[in-house]
Amino acid sequence: RLEISIRFGDDEFRGEMEVRVATRLGEGRTQYGLLGALEGPHARSLKNGLTKLTLDIQQRRLQRIAGSS
Repeated sequence: RLEISIRFGDDEFRGEMEVRVATRLGEGRTQYGLLGALEGPHARSLKNGLTKLTLDIQQRRLQRIAGSS
């Protein structure tokens, strides 16, 4: 498990993540698949942060799609 801190806007969310998958992309790059450990003292903070981040990503994608039509 890794201790993480996610900054999003003016907020900071802390918690633990587990590395589930590591895929080598070449040229010294690696992509990691992470799973949030949604238990423990920072579980609510991490869950809230991941939810806000996911919603923001979805909103940006929808705006791009709407702008390309």
